[in-house]
Amino acid sequence: MDGQGLKPLACWLERDRDPTNLFPISTRIALGALSCPVMSSECVRVFFEAKRLVAHDRSQLGAETNEAVQCKKN
Repeated sequence: MDGQGLKPLACWLERDRDPTNLFPISTRIALGALSCPVMSSECVRVFFEAKRLVAHDRSQLGAETNEAVQCKKN
């Protein structure tokens, strides 16, 4: 293997610069997907923390209590 299998972004960038690329739209889709940041934004993290709080074993907590816990944390 020439090492390109370990570097997918480099492979797709090389394919994007290739004038004989038969699938330019697929290349752009792959570049878009590989360009997404690994770390999610703050609001997404807060949302998933709240989801863990409202788990099956804590489903008896009211909405106001859940909101207060999340506001206190963040």
